[in-house]
This record gives sequence, structure tokens and C-alpha cells, in this order.
Amino acid sequence: MAYPYRPLDLPRETRILIIQPSEEKDDDIICSLEHMNIETESGKYHALSYCWSKSVSNPPAGWIEKTIVFNFKTKSGTDRQELKPRDLLGHPGLEYLYIRYGGVLPPATIVCDGVQMQVGGELFRALKHLRAFFSPSKTPFRLWVDALSINQDNLDERNEHVKLMGKIYASAAAVQIWLGDSIGVESEVGKACKLIEYILEDTYKPERSRWHEDSGEPFTADDPRWKGVNWGALSQFLGRAWFSRIWVVQEIINAKEAWMHVSNVVIKWDFFAEILDWMRRLGLEFYLSHPSSVKALVIMGAFRQEKKNGQFRKHDLACVLDEIRGFQATIASDKVYGALGLFSDSLSETEFIQVDYAKSTEDVFTDIAVDYLQRRNSLAILSHCVLSTRPRNSPPFNLPSWVPDWTAPGWADSFRTRMVPYKASGNTVPDILEVNKVTGILRLRGHRLDTVRAVDHTGQIPELQFSFPEQPSETHERHPVFLSLASANDKKEEFGKLEVLQEQELANIFLLAITNSCSDEESETFIWNSVKHENLWRTYMCNRTRGFHIPDKTLETAWNIFLQKSLRFMDRYVRLGEGETADAKMMSNRRPSTHELFAGAIKDDIGRFSQQELLDKAQRLKRGHRTWTYHRRFFVSSNGRFGWAVDGTKPGDELVMFYGSDYPFIVRRDEETRRLRIIGDCYIHGLMNGEGLGSEFEECGFVLV
Repeated sequence: MAYPYRPLDLPRETRILIIQPSEEKDDDIICSLEHMNIETESGKYHALSYCWSKSVSNPPAGWIEKTIVFNFKTKSGTDRQELKPRDLLGHPGLEYLYIRYGGVLPPATIVCDGVQMQVGGELFRALKHLRAFFSPSKTPFRLWVDALSINQDNLDERNEHVKLMGKIYASAAAVQIWLGDSIGVESEVGKACKLIEYILEDTYKPERSRWHEDSGEPFTADDPRWKGVNWGALSQFLGRAWFSRIWVVQEIINAKEAWMHVSNVVIKWDFFAEILDWMRRLGLEFYLSHPSSVKALVIMGAFRQEKKNGQFRKHDLACVLDEIRGFQATIASDKVYGALGLFSDSLSETEFIQVDYAKSTEDVFTDIAVDYLQRRNSLAILSHCVLSTRPRNSPPFNLPSWVPDWTAPGWADSFRTRMVPYKASGNTVPDILEVNKVTGILRLRGHRLDTVRAVDHTGQIPELQFSFPEQPSETHERHPVFLSLASANDKKEEFGKLEVLQEQELANIFLLAITNSCSDEESETFIWNSVKHENLWRTYMCNRTRGFHIPDKTLETAWNIFLQKSLRFMDRYVRLGEGETADAKMMSNRRPSTHELFAGAIKDDIGRFSQQELLDKAQRLKRGHRTWTYHRRFFVSSNGRFGWAVDGTKPGDELVMFYGSDYPFIVRRDEETRRLRIIGDCYIHGLMNGEGLGSEFEECGFVLV
């Protein structure tokens, strides 16, 4: 029997679930739904944040069907059993494996106003847990639950509630987050958090005021205390589906306070988010196999703090959509609708969006781009367009390249999202000639700057992450403990590999720069001078420190030291696979002149600075490089310019600047139609502050499709 929902007086009203207390955890859930005035009932209810389907979204491939051998110790010996994770649902000691490896909990029944209602398994477990958690008060528990408070069969009501979500979560006394039932690591996660908090309070937080904004926080991998942290358990915990769900962003950012519940463990969200924020500041996310979850929590934490301080208004819609692009949504248009609740204080950003689930995703995304181009007369939206090379589970949408696909993030953040202060087109304004939704054509004017000659594809994208074995222990007691996990107690070998990769990356960049920007094929010599040398090291960090400053000339010393250390890799780099690259052959034949070219400068520079000064300069150079070029590809242009592009850029792609744009773009021309598709934004050294407006660069019209 379907629940008889009564019509709401929208947008003033919603429904609240009243859950009756119970003495026993397994008692039936008895509840009722009442209409509630959102304005007058502020602070008189809680709101639930959870995942509808399952609590672990990306289990190891094939585990749900894999046979696992368990040896149970008994009084008479060992009881050997062969089980599959999918068979462990309801097992008194092993159900956590079913959940951990992606098992979906079956639906269950609750009684609401005398009507039996079937709800999802995750929701049922959440309701049982929260009833038990709040039952000691002996009073009914008032909870807002999207699946029940909204009539899911009424499309108009669903559409209208999307606009109210931010207010509903902001008005709740607290947001209760249900991460799911136990996956066997919760106690270890609690210990890990306490140890991390102790180390931070003991050493790193007191030193915060001494850190320079350009060099940032110290690299902490050698601190022996980190070896005591169970990074494996923390990685498993961050693999919960909740951390990647699009709707949780507005649910948490608008919350007065929030609590995370997983099985019987309860953690205050602000406490956990602060720990993750510090982990990212200190570079510790490389210990984890789910670093994207760290970024997600850091983003939510930053937005949440800005909301509290009234600073969130500085963000426009496109930047917010770009920041939360990596979050997942079952319905693609929710990538936009899920962000609307963030702009309750600045409705002008989203007032043009009409929530309509009958509307195609392509139309939802295109309307945002058209709003920027026509109503705002802004090219800012183009900075968020990228040819994504990330694997995806569904076919791409049929969108023009000038319309961002918010379901397909690139590997690198856009320069605009990172707020890098460039003005590639100077003080010009957009010269938009045509915006056509039907044909998918955007016509605009600007300058053709250059073409891509060579791209470094040796850098690993995505970056190497430390991995943790996920196979459960084969021997269990009658009541087995949590899985035995690799705790990453000794990561020196992995960090050593990371250092090697960084040094090899620098050698590759230098090799590509020399062989493609300054070689004389006839004389077989290199034309390398101090100008090229400075251009290269400034390009290495996009000519910006981590604190957005233009680096001073003395950072070249750190660059020379890095370069000298990295040149040794050229001997190993000559052979790739079974053959030699042309660049490597050419470079290896003339290596002595390269060493002679830099030896004197490096020797002279080192003596000018103390050891601490050299360390500080090295830190500034490395932090600047990592901050602005993470997951980008180094390239050399046909005219010998250096730059950074998105993954997927190819030789022959064109470098252009549109009037009114802050950043240059990589575009690719269709040989038949001669029309262009945006590949992504880019950095081109020497052309980031209006230099491309010079007469030597061709002014022309562009047709983007």
C-alpha cells in the first residue's frame, strides 16, 4: 500500500519524520509524517545525510563473487569454510565483509502512520541506529529524510524541494551523517585520528605562524611518529560512498553542526575534517589510497568556513561546479541542482536555473554556458571546458566543447578555479559574435599565438599513490576481528620512488625543452642562454609561488641544484622500452656541453646562501611547481615557448587567446570543417599578461563547436 501523502504548502512547508523511541534495537520502526513550517521550526529537528544505494561505492573489482577461505578456530580444531562476500549478508561475524566489498543491503519495512512502507536498506539501518542513539531521551525523534519527507512520485514536489534543500539543512539543529554499518576498521580509525591529532597539536600547529606562505608547510614524511598511524584503516574508511556524493556538499556546508555515524562509532564532522585538512597541508594524503576523499573534505571544510564567515559570495556558480566536479550523482543534472542550495545568500548566481527533472542534462549544462556568454558577457565559463581523459562509466554527453560537462572532470584543476592571477587578454572585453544553442556554434574573436610542437608524456597521470592490500585475513576466530591491513609503517621506499619520479620528471622537462626549443640541426649544437634558462625555471612553477607572488631571481639557485641532480637520469633515459627516442639520441651525443654549461653557475650560486636559505628556496620552488602544475603536461611550442597544458594535448594543437579571457587556451582544429574544439586552458610563459595582443600575433575570428 502506497503512503497517502497530503499536498504541501510549498515553499513554506516540508514534512518531518517523527520516530518513536524503542527499548529494543530490533523492534519495528514506528513513525509518522507531519507537515512542518520551515521558518518557524528552525532548530527543532535533525536532518539525515546518507547514501541511498550502498555505503561503499568502489569495492575491489570482482570481490563480491570471489571465494574466500575462512578457518574458524573451534574447541575441536579448525572449521574450514569457503564463502563469497555476497553470501555473508546477515552473518553474525562476517557481514562487514559483505558491506566492505560493495554489497547492497536489501530493502526493509517500517510502519508510518499505520502504513507499511518499504525503504532502502541503508536508510533502514540509519533509522535503526539513530533511534537507538537518541532513544535514551525517551522522546520521539524528529528527523528530515529526503526519501520520506518528499513524495518521490510527485515530480513537481521534487523539483520544488531542490530549491529548499539548503534552507532545510541550514535550519536543522544538526545534520546526522550515516556512513554505513561497520567495515571492520572503525576502532583503528579512531586510534589513527587521535594519534594524528596528538602529533599536530604537539608539533605542527604551534609552528604554523612561522611558515612562509610561499614555501608553505614543511614536508613531514621523515617524522617517525607517522609510522604509528594505521593509514590502511584510514584509507578504507575514506572509501565510503558518502565522501563522493554530490548532495552531501550542500548538506554539510549549510549545517549548524554535523556528526558522522558508522556502526556504533560517532565522530564530529568538524574534528575529522580538520584532521584531513592538515593532512593535505602536510602532504600526507599520499599515504592514502583515496586522496580524492581528502580533497572532497577539504573543499567542504573551506566552503563551510566561508559560509559561516559570509565570504562564500565571492564564488560564482562555474567555480563552485568545478570544485565539486569530482563528486558523484546518480542523475547527471544533479551535478548542477545539488549545488543550488549553496547560493541561498546570493540568488543572482542561480536564479536563471529552473529545476526540472524532465529537462535533458545537455540542456541544463548548455543553459549555464549561455548565461555566462550572453547575460554576463563573460568568457569565464570557457576556463572550465576540458577534454577529459579520465575513464568514465557512461557515454559522454553530446555537448559543444564550449559547454563544460560537469560530469567529466579533467585531471587538473582549471587555473581559474585555483584563482591564479593572470590577464592573458589584458584589459580587453569579450568580442562574442554568435552563441547558437541549436547548431552548437560559438563565434568570437582573439589572437592566434602559437602551436604545440612537443608534449612531455612521461609524467604519470594520475600520480602514483601508495596502495594497500585489500585481501582479508584467511584465519578468523569464531568472532573475527577486523581485517589485517597494511599499515604503511615504513614508507621510505615509496617516498624514495616519489623522489626518483620527481627528479626524472625534471630531467624529461629539461630534455624536451632543449631538444625542441634551441637545437640547431645543421651544426648539431644547442643554442641555450640565460634567457632560455630563466624562462624554463619560471615556467616550471608557472611564474608564481604558492602565495601567488612572482618568484625572485634567487630561486634560480634552487632550480640549478635540482637540475644538476636530475641530469644523472638522462643516462638512464636514453633507452625507453626496446628503442631509443630521437631526442634522447641527440641529447646523449652532446651531453658534455650541457654539464659544462651549468657547472660554473651551480658552483657559484651555492656558496652565496646558507643551508637554511637553500632549503627555503627549494621549498618555494617545489611548492609553486606542485600547486600550479599538478596533473598537467609540460609542452614546448613551435616558437620555442614553454608551458603547461591539460592531459590529452597533442603536437599540432593551436594556442589561442580570446578577447576578454584571463587565460590562453589549447584548441584542436577539425581538418574537414576547420572548426575548433577546446582542449583546455593553459599556461604559456611570456604570454600571460596581455603580451599576445602584440602586432606579431594574428588577430582573427574563431568558430568553436
